[in-house]
Amino acid sequence: MESEENKKLSQKIRLLLILQSYDQSIRQKKERLKAWPSILKELDREMEQHNQELESATRSLMEVKARRKELEGKVSELESKIKKRYMQLYEVKSNKDYQEMLQEIDDLKDKKNKLEDQVLDLMEAMEEAEKRLKEIKNTVSEKQKEVEKKKEALKKEMEEIGVSLKRMEAERDRLKSEVEPDLLSTYTRLMEMKGAALSPVIKGVCQACHMSIPPQKFIELLKCQTLMNCPNCERIIYWGEEEMFINIS
Repeated sequence: MESEENKKLSQKIRLLLILQSYDQSIRQKKERLKAWPSILKELDREMEQHNQELESATRSLMEVKARRKELEGKVSELESKIKKRYMQLYEVKSNKDYQEMLQEIDDLKDKKNKLEDQVLDLMEAMEEAEKRLKEIKNTVSEKQKEVEKKKEALKKEMEEIGVSLKRMEAERDRLKSEVEPDLLSTYTRLMEMKGAALSPVIKGVCQACHMSIPPQKFIELLKCQTLMNCPNCERIIYWGEEEMFINIS
């Protein structure tokens, strides 16, 4: 039959396990809050990359349009020159000058044809650029919606964590007030040093450092007559298969 001293020690360990559960949950929530700015920054960075791609596509299209307009202007100038040379043919007096004028007209036509070919190429390039720009605009629009949705969800999560933290910290402080000062000091030191002050022992093995507990110590642990520490990692140890210690969270 379990003695009163056994029950008291078991209650102390159980209280510490509950306190540890709160401390670890509080730490995790604070780490999540701490990560919030970097998560937002990463979302903004992703959005900025898409916006830069959109700016690049827009700039490329404008450059193609400007180049096409420039060449079309040159084609128009050549057409005017060709028309003017044809009018000047009627004023030519000698056959030599007439032939030279015709050659000049042919040269102008060649230049005009080459420019028109370039204009056609630019028209095709412009169609491709417009198609690509439209696709990127759609992608950016969808990405913007996705980012805003994530930010809203993140904001809601952070607000919920803030509320939860206040409740958990209040309960954690209440639990700490129930722990004996010397034991609380030991617990706090272990939590700060190792992240966990207590560790279950299952089948003779400390589950924190995975080292075997000496048989005699394991027998003492099962008796639950005094608080014990793992000889390797120094954490407070308890029998992990004890029903009252299972599923504390």
